[in-house]
Amino acid sequence: MSFAGIVCVGYFDLAIVIALLALTIALATVSASEVETGFADLILARPLPRHWLITRTIVLLLLAILMMLALMLAGTWAGLAMLAPKNVTWPSPRMLVSLALNLGLLMLCWGGVAAAFGAACRRAVASAVTGLLALTALLLDLTGRLWPPANSFAWLSPFRYFVPFDIVMGSELPIANMVVLGAIAMTGFTVAYLLFSQRDISH
Repeated sequence: MSFAGIVCVGYFDLAIVIALLALTIALATVSASEVETGFADLILARPLPRHWLITRTIVLLLLAILMMLALMLAGTWAGLAMLAPKNVTWPSPRMLVSLALNLGLLMLCWGGVAAAFGAACRRAVASAVTGLLALTALLLDLTGRLWPPANSFAWLSPFRYFVPFDIVMGSELPIANMVVLGAIAMTGFTVAYLLFSQRDISH
């Protein structure tokens, strides 16, 4: 692997991606836990529209994703500044931003899915179902890459649009990939609004 690939491994290492997705799912299902504990009743006793709980969750998720990615980029720069040999070429800022953007959109995508389930189910159920869907989608993507006949179904996996290896090899982040991941996230959040507006939140 190239020096740039080694430096950027944190943006696509499977363990790190799984940990970030787990944190994303936990944040996206906060509204479900508030219904279960009765905290939603307490919040909505004030003159607030019901959809505020979902909006607040989306804002929290966006801020958390931005903060995590900013810290990752800052850590990458600090590590290069302190430890990189003088005779090596650093990964370009464009490459690092593209990797961070691709990872952030993947997290937002699964956050939208988790928010939709969290608006209709208990938090444990929503988290478990979203986690199983993410694992299934990951395995589908890996299967499609290793077994050509599975390619006809692999496009259904959001991980198919997560292309860090292509970016490290010098390719641009495809706009189509960003659109697909963003569309999944927006669909999930829209469904969350609709489901939560009909949910019985009495405790």
